[in-house]
Amino acid sequence: VMAEARRVVGGAPIAALIVGGDRESGVASRQALAEVARLQGLTVLTEVHEALLSVEDSGSVVRQADGAHWNEPGHRIIGEALAEAIRRRFPELTTSASVIDP
Repeated sequence: VMAEARRVVGGAPIAALIVGGDRESGVASRQALAEVARLQGLTVLTEVHEALLSVEDSGSVVRQADGAHWNEPGHRIIGEALAEAIRRRFPELTTSASVIDP
């Protein structure tokens, strides 16, 4: 799938957002997916998942009761971290005119 995405977009940057689990669970899966993504030339935005875990570590509730899905604050944190990661990793894609300030 990743190779096909790369073929379709050509030289445009593609980023992979790999999230799931907490600090202990899902580590091997996240690492394996990140390695496959990197081998296909994708930029892996690990800092997005880390932002969520950091807020969670501070005691904030960022997941639904099922423990797997994000709640509203979790979605906000992911969105903000993703926007920042894109601005930092792909500065050529963002300009002051294209950034929306809420």
